[in-house]
Amino acid sequence: MQTLRSSRSPRSLSSARFAAPRHLRAAGLAVACALCLSIGSPVAFATGISYDAITNMTAPATVTQSAANWLAEDITLAGGSSLTVGSIDFSTRLGSGASVASFTGFLRVGIFSNQVVFPSGTRPGNAIWQADISATWTRGQTLNLTADVGQLTLPGSSIWVGWSFLNSSGATINSTASNLWVMQNTSGPSIGLTASSYATSSAGTSWSVQGAGGASPFALRINALPTPGAAGVLVLGAIAAGRRRR
Repeated sequence: MQTLRSSRSPRSLSSARFAAPRHLRAAGLAVACALCLSIGSPVAFATGISYDAITNMTAPATVTQSAANWLAEDITLAGGSSLTVGSIDFSTRLGSGASVASFTGFLRVGIFSNQVVFPSGTRPGNAIWQADISATWTRGQTLNLTADVGQLTLPGSSIWVGWSFLNSSGATINSTASNLWVMQNTSGPSIGLTASSYATSSAGTSWSVQGAGGASPFALRINALPTPGAAGVLVLGAIAAGRRRR
């Protein structure tokens, strides 16, 4: 971590006789508070990561596979409720028991809203974004993939991230039949939160929540920062408040 140091000595700073006007000091304090609120998590803002279950990876003895075509993970992002996603990283693997030495196809990735289910609980809601990543997997090896989301502004900090695997013709295949999956991490996320629930779906539209609170988090990393303009609005408001005190 880079440490910034003042070029002045502590004595010269402490002996200074200048004092900023009260309204400027108040505005400065308000700006600092506004920036802290807009950032939410210093770690997330400094690194651009709002969720990380890939770093400090500890793979479980067995992995969660499903005959359903889609799986999804519930995620609460660090960094506040107004975030813009740039990319999502996945740690994937073609199992050593796969019937083929390599497999070429696609990882289809989707971001879904967090739908509250009465009387309690959540599940994936409307699809917000979706894309395919082409890749070639090798039997017994892990492959890290990145989905370029662009600059997607999220409706809130709680979302679901879903995925499915497709063959080279674009037909969906399930992880049980293909022996192809997204890795899991028993250490849990180092940034962000998850209830360790996962949902399954045959087509990515109607979802059923499975293993609530019992499954190891899937190995995902979401790169996001506060939405441009969110901090600026707070800063301008703080400066205006300072001026009114003159």
